[in-house]
Amino acid sequence: YYGYDTVQGKDVIVGVIDSGLDIFNEDFKLSSGISKVLYLWDQTVDSVNSQLGFGVEYDRNQISSGNYPIYDEIGHGTHVAGIVSGMGRLSLGKYSGIATGADLVVVKTDFSTGGILSGIEYVLSKAKKFGKPCVVNLSLGNVIGSHDGKDIESEIVRSMLDEYGRKGNVIVVAGGNSGSFNQHYSNTISSLTRNIIFKVSNLSSGIGYVITDFWMPGGTIFEYRITTPSGYTLGWNLVSSLTSPITNSTNFSDGSVLVVATSNRYNSDINLQIVVLGSVKDGNWTVSLRTTGQTVLVHSWIDFSENIFSYFVNGDNSYTLNSFIPIDDVIVVSAYTTKNMFTSRIGQVVFSQLTNDNISFFSSRGPTRDGRQKPDISAPGAVILAPMSSKAMYSLSEIDATYTNYVGEMGTSMSAPVVSGIVALLLGINPEFTTRDILDYLKTYSEVSIYDANGKDWDEAWGWGKVYIKPIVESLKEPQTLVWFSGNVIRLDANQKSTTLNFRLTEGNDTVEISIYDLKGNLLKNIGKFYLYQGLNSVEIKVDDWFRTGVYYVKVFGSRFNTTLKLVVLK
Repeated sequence: YYGYDTVQGKDVIVGVIDSGLDIFNEDFKLSSGISKVLYLWDQTVDSVNSQLGFGVEYDRNQISSGNYPIYDEIGHGTHVAGIVSGMGRLSLGKYSGIATGADLVVVKTDFSTGGILSGIEYVLSKAKKFGKPCVVNLSLGNVIGSHDGKDIESEIVRSMLDEYGRKGNVIVVAGGNSGSFNQHYSNTISSLTRNIIFKVSNLSSGIGYVITDFWMPGGTIFEYRITTPSGYTLGWNLVSSLTSPITNSTNFSDGSVLVVATSNRYNSDINLQIVVLGSVKDGNWTVSLRTTGQTVLVHSWIDFSENIFSYFVNGDNSYTLNSFIPIDDVIVVSAYTTKNMFTSRIGQVVFSQLTNDNISFFSSRGPTRDGRQKPDISAPGAVILAPMSSKAMYSLSEIDATYTNYVGEMGTSMSAPVVSGIVALLLGINPEFTTRDILDYLKTYSEVSIYDANGKDWDEAWGWGKVYIKPIVESLKEPQTLVWFSGNVIRLDANQKSTTLNFRLTEGNDTVEISIYDLKGNLLKNIGKFYLYQGLNSVEIKVDDWFRTGVYYVKVFGSRFNTTLKLVVLK
């Protein structure tokens, strides 16, 4: 990769939890004809004797034989897997994936919460079995939820990482595609009535649903009222105590309304969920809220079935990130555009709403509801050419004109596996990297788009900028100098009193003197003399007042060498 033949993700496992994989596609076979897939767990089929509790598991030999009914009827998982690790055989290498040397562990999920969480643990357990690092790609999610990482799913994932370890186990999640539809609303509510309007368009006049998901601080005493497009009302209804869930429902000719109010045990906040279902009437629906005297901030999100389109009339696109595990232990990826046209089997297809090098219009925005800076990084998500599944349905406008086994798709589902592939490359270099280690490198070496007004600062759409792998690989490849940093980025908490610099000596042992300078060459701190052994060495230093966010020079003077290393500090 970028001239480094050994940087291919070798001895790394990539987990793809998605709609499955077309195992018969040549892009997922090695030159020997053996499948790249070590294991595939199909959660969508019944098995009485499954050791996993449900579904069917296939190993590499069974997959390579081609004798088993393993398909991807949707095609999403095949496309994602091709981006992260496809061999590109059917395109003569043009559409090869990022980490071609990595092995795959695939979960064809049933897309239930339990199924997805079980899939994550399945991949982690296989990586542990083989003694290899892994990256789990999740090109899936939901806009409904607490949006703060304080929920049952996030707690379970944290416990998994506690069990399997954070070194060498990384999870990458798509940021979501809710960045242009006003699926979010926030405002304060008080004793004065706040009317929150969402517009419904029932595209087929058929059966469907709309969910509005409200979150407010615990202890809020409030009333709600729901008004349909025809003027029917439910409420006012008082919510004053939530020791147990409160439910309410009624049937209108405009649609049935179900209301559920609960207290979330993980963040103590109140969750008011209003579901309209059935033959949902077109027009403006109104949720009215008022408190008994408090003034509190309310956030709400909206979701709907495939035959319905709905949005908040006074909504916005902030806080629209995927609500599935937006925790600090995962990497959340947004999407920018690298290709706004391609030649399909019907000719050139142009996506006028996309601008090259700009954030993709659909890419969800941060931050999280509790104010944390997510997404972390942006990656190419439109339009990405990758393998098709032979069992999925495609229009001719999606299929590449030259290499007809590849289709063009867009979404953060495509940008996430780009980052997963890069993570696999980095884990191939250092299998003990944690999510935080990798995030530090992604941030330090990111690029800035001309459309990113915040530059290298965090941005709700771009995160910390565009991912750029080349300088990361170059910084991690073992240089010719005898001593170098094993990671040149350190992150400090606000009250941290000490930190560790990790040096790697490539041959022999030596006594060295270590000093830190600013970029103007002024001496800031003489750390002292240390005896370094061949291999990895840790040097603990005190965090003084001068040790702030910035770039520094670390000079190492030894009996056999003098060298200067660059150090990045994030505080």
